[in-house]
Amino acid sequence: MAILAKQFKSKTDVLIYLENNNIINSNSKILDVGGGKNPFEKANYIIDFAPYDENKLKTTWPNNIKSACNKKNYFVHDICSRKPFPFDDKFFDFTTCTQTLEDIRDPIWVLEEISRISKAGYIDTPSIRYERSSVASKYFAGAPHHRWFVNLDEDNKVRFFLKYAFVHAPFLRLPLAKNFSEKTMNFIWKDEIKGYEFIDLTLKSHEIIGKIAPELEKNKLYNYYLRIHSKFYLGRVIINFLKSFYIINKFLSFFKKS
Repeated sequence: MAILAKQFKSKTDVLIYLENNNIINSNSKILDVGGGKNPFEKANYIIDFAPYDENKLKTTWPNNIKSACNKKNYFVHDICSRKPFPFDDKFFDFTTCTQTLEDIRDPIWVLEEISRISKAGYIDTPSIRYERSSVASKYFAGAPHHRWFVNLDEDNKVRFFLKYAFVHAPFLRLPLAKNFSEKTMNFIWKDEIKGYEFIDLTLKSHEIIGKIAPELEKNKLYNYYLRIHSKFYLGRVIINFLKSFYIINKFLSFFKKS
């Protein structure tokens, strides 16, 4: 498993990188997963839940030209059905999957299938910063239909965090992302790609808050944790403060007795 490049400044830069490094050429078999609308312009195969619509394939990324895919190579398939994609192992030279994994119910399965049928690929999703900002409304964070936060972990595996309701809390918001690199998590991989769901074993999301909000210091992190999970936030703060004095007094009284 190898990440060849990541955090491109634009989708045009993605195409330039692929061509300059001879990752794709005119003979490549290229699939777009979830590309029923606005697919990769070089993709000569598409798999999508939506039926074929030629009008939706007239716009592509990055240059907004007509899709290279024809009706014969357009496959209608529920990519989360747990039915294998209708292609042999490593059939494709390259596969793209853009702005899709964050939407679907089983992105880990989809990644497994992409890895099985592809020699390399490009993936992008909204960044965690995007999903923590008021991109559509001041009342909620990120896009309302997105199910997952997505990023790469330290081992270059794709990590999925369930988008819990607490992320809409105003005190967890970030400023709007300004450009493509800030708005997306994007990378090109080779050989294989793996993904998993990050499970927060603290049950009350203490750990996951730290993962999606790494800028928070430990004391602020606990403060936010209390604000999210307590109906009586101020009361909890006072109780915790008094508890600390109780423990200190117990500690001192023990030494006085001895």
